[in-house]
Amino acid sequence: MNLRGTIPPHLGNLSFLLSLDLSSNNLSGHLPKELGQLHRLRIIQLSYNGLNGEIPEWLGNLQRVQRLEMENNSFTGTIPQTLVNMSNLEILNLQFNQLSGQVPSSIFRISSMKIISLFSNSLSGSLPNDMCQHLPKLEVLYLSRNELSGKVPSSIGATTFKFWHCSIINLRGSFQEVLEI
Repeated sequence: MNLRGTIPPHLGNLSFLLSLDLSSNNLSGHLPKELGQLHRLRIIQLSYNGLNGEIPEWLGNLQRVQRLEMENNSFTGTIPQTLVNMSNLEILNLQFNQLSGQVPSSIFRISSMKIISLFSNSLSGSLPNDMCQHLPKLEVLYLSRNELSGKVPSSIGATTFKFWHCSIINLRGSFQEVLEI
């Protein structure tokens, strides 16, 4: 569509909206808080823009969202803990942003999750040892090109991944040990 500028706040008045796809445009600026009124949304696709600022806490109030795709933007700050409230979330794609801090353990408790892609950010810290115990449907996990450290989570051995891509700096333990559990 080649839209330019910021996302208009009055989009928050479209209470009937089920899908918001503004991907692959030239949008910039922060996400307007008025979008938090779109409680019927199932799909949010804002990828491939120049959106920036922190990912807002109010996103967690959109509990019906199944797909949250905001890759290839310039979002900064941490991933909000409130995303755990998105109990229907199946796809979380925040790759290629400038996110920092730890990966919130709460996102590993969304049992509907199938794809988590946090590739190429500046996320740090270790992953929770039980991160895969509450993700029976998880098929894809992309965590590479971050600054993760620590031990390979033992719960990885109990998964049925189709794709697992993770680089952990200062890795302790081994995949052989994990997969033999």
